[in-house]
Amino acid sequence: MSKNGMGRRDFMKSSLAGIGSLFFLPANGAELGLQTQREKSGERKIIHRTLGKTGIKLPPINMGVMNSDNPNLVRAAL
Repeated sequence: MSKNGMGRRDFMKSSLAGIGSLFFLPANGAELGLQTQREKSGERKIIHRTLGKTGIKLPPINMGVMNSDNPNLVRAAL
C-alpha cells in the first residue's frame, strides 16, 4: 500500500470498474427521455447571423467552398 492509501491493485480495480460501467450507459440522452422541445416537435430551425454591414445572413457553421473541386461535396453540404 502506498502513502495515500490506494495501492496499484486498488487503483486498477476501481479504474476498470469505472470503464466497464460505461458499457451499460445508453448511447445518447434521448433514450433517457432527455429530448428537447424542438426534438419532440420535429422542428429544425437553423440559426442565422448577420454578416457585418453587408446584411448577408449566414448560419454560424457553414462550408467555405473557395477551393472545392468536387461538386458532389458541395451538393451534399447544401
